[in-house]
Amino acid sequence: MVSLCNCSFNQYRSTSHETHKLSSTPRLLTLDHQATTKNTASTATTLLSPHSIKTKEDTHANVFSSTLPVKKNPSNAYTKNDFSILKPLAKGQYGKVYIVQCLLDQQIYCMKIQSRRSLMEHGDRVNFENERNILAYQDPRLIGLFASFRDGDDFVLVMEYACGGDLFSLLDRQPTLCLTEHQAQFYMAEMVLACQSLHQLNYLHRDIKPQNILLDRNGHVKLADFGSSRSLSQCMETIQSTPVGTCDYISPEILLSNQGNVTYGTEVDCWSLGICLYEMLQELPPFYSDKGENDTYRKILFHQGSVSFNPRLPISDNAKDLINSLLTKPEHRLTLDQIKAHPFFDSIDWDHIFESTAPFLPAIKSLDDTSYFSIPFSELPPSPCQSQPLTPPSSPPYFLK
Repeated sequence: MVSLCNCSFNQYRSTSHETHKLSSTPRLLTLDHQATTKNTASTATTLLSPHSIKTKEDTHANVFSSTLPVKKNPSNAYTKNDFSILKPLAKGQYGKVYIVQCLLDQQIYCMKIQSRRSLMEHGDRVNFENERNILAYQDPRLIGLFASFRDGDDFVLVMEYACGGDLFSLLDRQPTLCLTEHQAQFYMAEMVLACQSLHQLNYLHRDIKPQNILLDRNGHVKLADFGSSRSLSQCMETIQSTPVGTCDYISPEILLSNQGNVTYGTEVDCWSLGICLYEMLQELPPFYSDKGENDTYRKILFHQGSVSFNPRLPISDNAKDLINSLLTKPEHRLTLDQIKAHPFFDSIDWDHIFESTAPFLPAIKSLDDTSYFSIPFSELPPSPCQSQPLTPPSSPPYFLK
């Protein structure tokens, strides 16, 4: 079952510019690992000592300390009492995220709290260990980890806080709810590089979407929310049986995993990148349906040929070609290296893009500033909308014929 139903777009997509995306409740739920990986309970108790984490080398990555200070007690174990909760940031089905200040070094961090009970109940949907391990790599293009510990019945991740908001909120602030092609080239390019970093770590993200694309204080991309991530080799070698991801962004290969005979690889993240690019330039995801999520699933499964484009929002032939080359059969879908070589990115300096000036530079008032996230925590519902069981298609989708 894939959670976060398509009704989210009915809620947040309005023809009125005055409301546009601001009622998009589920899209800001960065905790909502909509149906993710398995077997969390047995591994989540491992303590990741803060002083064992590598220091970030990227100058754009972080203005905070590279590691939390080492505690004087022998166990070096943190508890939630070592942090002061400043404000809530997001909440999802499996936990909550807060902006916190460490009482030992006074630095600002992002704290994600997940209950042991929730992780055990949804072991096939959310994987604490995978997320912790990815965060601990300290890749400058991915959100970084500062500490991981168990506190009573809660498992806690202390991460860097990307105070520039997320891609969803950035789109929300635009008069057309879209970006120009030049702006979209920048964000898409950094998303591709972040995704490439994750794949090089032997992980798939499996839930790439605008609210999981965070922006640091310099406006550069940080890929986040790895609860849905799984080992790339495991996905390629083992039959997958649980669909994971978010309705409008999920690839047909992942969607069909409930049939129990599907394996997949990096192409599933490339599909989601194509959906994001389309949304950046065309306002809505290409397979959105106001009839409900099952209609969106069917559109994804039976999609063939070119997607349609909004004549009110004209884009270049290169942009259309790139989108169509990503939203296609897996054997024809562009790889990340092929995406980088596409003419759409002819003006991109791939080696120095993270040293360049972002199209939008956040005017951060303080290191705990949350104004670049569109929806206040208090306005979020108590839980994300739940999907209905996916109705299998009446005939095999195009790529299984």
